[in-house]
Amino acid sequence: NTRHPTTRESPALLMLQRSLRTRLDLLKPSVAACVAGAHYRQQRQHPGQERAFTAGDQVYARDYRSGHKWQPGTVTAQTGPVSFQVQVSPGQVWRRHQDQLLRAPSQDSGPPEQRPDEAAEVSATASTDSTPEDSAGDGYLPPESLPAPPEVPRPRSSGTTQDAEARIDADNSDGERRYPVRERRKPQRLIEE
Repeated sequence: NTRHPTTRESPALLMLQRSLRTRLDLLKPSVAACVAGAHYRQQRQHPGQERAFTAGDQVYARDYRSGHKWQPGTVTAQTGPVSFQVQVSPGQVWRRHQDQLLRAPSQDSGPPEQRPDEAAEVSATASTDSTPEDSAGDGYLPPESLPAPPEVPRPRSSGTTQDAEARIDADNSDGERRYPVRERRKPQRLIEE
């Protein structure tokens, strides 16, 4: 399978019109299998909803002005693969990306105050807020019923060695010293000799 310098092809490729498979080829992953695996993992980990809008659909369009975040409107046309024209009031047409549009669920409900994924997070946290009697079986304890963490005094950093030695002496006053006392001598300098 080594390429010949003159022909720039392997002899097996010239003779059999295909490249022979070797054990080294088994080490290289198949490109098609890698792409299919990545596509499968992406679909499994991040399942998305296909947002397809057609003319006449009732939607909420993101309003970047002051006031409400979402304005009700009607899709009038599709201007691109993911862009739409939305009529929010008579004579006022906005162009919005599909990420800036939400399908209107029904006529009686008001505009959404937050994105659907944010609403799911809020409802999930609200469902975990319950009384201790209700949640005693699932291992959840509200913060007020948990024991307070023990107070650990933190030593102040004074920068002086005397304070540090005093703290060490105070810590080890109940028993023997763990390490011997350090003998401190002035350095010998050539000028002093």
